[in-house]
Amino acid sequence: MAIILKDSVLKSLHTKSSILIILNRISAHSMIKKDYKILSLQQKKWIAIQYFVKDAFTSNENRFDYNEAKLDNNIGDSIFQIFTKNKFWKIKDIDNGCKENEYRNTHNSCTSGGSASNFEIILIRKLKISTKNYFNPIFYETECCPGNKDRQIFIKCFNAVNSLFPPP
Repeated sequence: MAIILKDSVLKSLHTKSSILIILNRISAHSMIKKDYKILSLQQKKWIAIQYFVKDAFTSNENRFDYNEAKLDNNIGDSIFQIFTKNKFWKIKDIDNGCKENEYRNTHNSCTSGGSASNFEIILIRKLKISTKNYFNPIFYETECCPGNKDRQIFIKCFNAVNSLFPPP
């Protein structure tokens, strides 16, 4: 199976990594920007990478920011174990919120979808790829239709990697 990554930095990371976990949170208001948080296993060492691609309208020459930090292998292993223990690759690929019969709360925010973020996780192991896209998963799990097992696994995995990076 060919793994297709369009971004040259992500392609390069893929060739260097035996395991690559890529998080991306896409705001409805900034669809052009990409804010990747990445966990990469390279030559048996874990690396945390923050890679921010600025929008096409940025006037300065530097179109992206890229920072990496080596991690203690126990931290990287424990985060990856969350993915394997929960069989992340088996959860549903796309979740757009609640199905009609799942709503526990019917306030307007739950039924309209609003202008929230789409969360993406890409897990690449050797020649296997799992891409998951979940629309505002924390909001839907806590406010609208709690109890979705796939969404709970997605949130757990997302939060595990995201915890490596300080909030903006």
